[in-house]
Amino acid sequence: MARKKNRGIKNHASKNPQPCQSENGTVGSRTSSAAPIVESPAKGGDAVIGQTIQQQRARYALTRILEAIDNGIGQKEYRSYAESFPAMIRTNGLGQAAAFYRSKGVGESDKAKAYRALYELLSNWLSGPGQPYVDEDLLDGITSKNGNAYRTAQAEALLLLDWVKKFAKAFMEGGKG
Repeated sequence: MARKKNRGIKNHASKNPQPCQSENGTVGSRTSSAAPIVESPAKGGDAVIGQTIQQQRARYALTRILEAIDNGIGQKEYRSYAESFPAMIRTNGLGQAAAFYRSKGVGESDKAKAYRALYELLSNWLSGPGQPYVDEDLLDGITSKNGNAYRTAQAEALLLLDWVKKFAKAFMEGGKG
């Protein structure tokens, strides 16, 4: 029996890192330190000229975490749901996860306030300047734009929520781990 050589595709990412970004440059870079510089922030954020999109994501996430704390949103709930949001997106997709968080955000309980705050955080970011759903509610954008916008939005959501999760863990009490 002849032995076949493994002629798989070599992974050149470690030698030649390429930015992982969409046509409009919103996703940023996962393997390169040269992330695109974007001049305009999402709604409710203040961009510093010359900041990378990664810095803008971090600034926006930190600002929104601190606002949630100041507004008395249940920290334990917020932190727990922030940690679960990215996994839900990876498992079910951005649309299903966003619809779930929006539906759970109805009411005045600590749980509802936390779900609502996280949905609004993500919706406002993805509808900001330079993002896939400019000036649209997240679910409206998901259901009205093309698949490329959806994939870009999902990747951007995961990058943003990574910061949200880290800052919630750093600044909020309770929750997991």
